[in-house]
Amino acid sequence: MRIASKEESKSIHELKEKLYYAESASNAYKEIDFGLYETNLFYIEALKLQLHHLEKELEQGEL
Repeated sequence: MRIASKEESKSIHELKEKLYYAESASNAYKEIDFGLYETNLFYIEALKLQLHHLEKELEQGEL
């Protein structure tokens, strides 16, 4: 495994930050609007997939 560049670390950090806020919003939406809650769950899954893919590429040295 290699060390992430500053840009790669920033991308990972930004994805984790987006994920945090999406999960926080999702919890709020659950009580207010189930449609928004459900839509946000899809967004959260997409963010998790992006993050996983980026971290895996970094581990394999593909970035």
